[in-house]
Amino acid sequence: MKTFAFGSLAAACAAALVALVPGSASAAVGVNNASAFTSNGTLKDGWYWVHQDTESATWTFNITSLASAKPGKVYLVVDALVADRIDGGSGFSARGVRFTASCNGARQTLTVHLQNPFRPEYDGNSLGIGQTAYGHSTSPLRLSRFDNCSQITIRVDGSFRQDRAIGLKQSSLVLGYS
Repeated sequence: MKTFAFGSLAAACAAALVALVPGSASAAVGVNNASAFTSNGTLKDGWYWVHQDTESATWTFNITSLASAKPGKVYLVVDALVADRIDGGSGFSARGVRFTASCNGARQTLTVHLQNPFRPEYDGNSLGIGQTAYGHSTSPLRLSRFDNCSQITIRVDGSFRQDRAIGLKQSSLVLGYS
């Protein structure tokens, strides 16, 4: 009797797991890459470091491919380097980094918390070790604001809270959507 009950329980669990695994009919997810990038930040090893209030970085995105995205399901996703200064240390995060999306007078601010999981924090020159940080916008991109646009620009300006330096390049920003 115990063997039969255990076998039935195992079969029920296996069936539940199969039901949870997405099949070919699962929702589509995608990434929209920037078509252009410019920055006046300090170029070092292929990264533009934005740190001072005179420095910025700007990406251009073609958003016509986002017409099929679900409302409220387009987010700015950021993969950057964060340090306490150019040639700085490791393990630093940057909270409240503001990116501005714009087109033809329409604007939206997208706030991103760049989380760096590396430890320990080190305030000397880490030679690039432990500077990778990731994050996404805390709210979705409101595509309805940009109805008459085929492209948007997304810009970030220094300086940042906690006196951070952020290393960026064209592939640092993508629009993730479903």
